Amino acid sequence: MTIPRISPTPPHHSLTHENEASMSVENAVGLIVAVTLLVYLIIALIKPEKF
Repeated sequence: MTIPRISPTPPHHSLTHENEASMSVENAVGLIVAVTLLVYLIIALIKPEKF
């Protein structure tokens, strides 16, 4: 019985330009959402009577 060997390094996947572009769009959307929430929370802390 032969024990299968496990490769010490994961296989490398080459990223195409399409995948890189979609990731940057996802990162941009996430950044916009995060900044919007941050601004909302800061305003809610400073002026809670508005909320």
